[in-house]
Amino acid sequence: IAAGVNSQTAKTGVTASARTDIGLTLGQGESYSFTLKGDNSSAVAISFSVGTAGGTANDFAAGISAINAQTANTGVTAQYDSTNKGIKLSHSTGNDIVLTNTAAVANTTFTASTYKTDTATAKDVLTATPLDIKGVGAVGFGNGRVTLDSDKSFEVKDTGSGYALAATSSLKSVASLDVTTFDGAQLA
Repeated sequence: IAAGVNSQTAKTGVTASARTDIGLTLGQGESYSFTLKGDNSSAVAISFSVGTAGGTANDFAAGISAINAQTANTGVTAQYDSTNKGIKLSHSTGNDIVLTNTAAVANTTFTASTYKTDTATAKDVLTATPLDIKGVGAVGFGNGRVTLDSDKSFEVKDTGSGYALAATSSLKSVASLDVTTFDGAQLA
């Protein structure tokens, strides 16, 4: 979608970017084995154990390291999600992220949730219905979201894409942005 919008930027003045983010909820002291796909057509194997200190960054360090070791293959990066006490997976160009549980025995806790769009008052909020992937062979995935941008106001009309797209833009005045934060500076 983003590539299609960007191919028309000269005519429309609208640009698009895509991104995929998934929050993983994992159990303390559990071991995980799963395959991961992003850019890659052949899934890569990921294995690690979660610590027992109550959901700290150190508990997830082995998992973050194992996932980031495969970033060159998958395009997927991992970081600690301090809001939800888990691991946040991201794909910067919006490709799907797919995980398949390959553990020999089902996990007690293993879910994948997409994130809601950040607002000025809520950041890193997970969707209400996570995908339960604790069972052996269970699959979890996240699809990308597209952000449209322009220095002018615009309207989106779907003419048969099948995605049910419809929106009206809202301009953000630079004067109303807090440029002392990373997110605000990016919007400016």
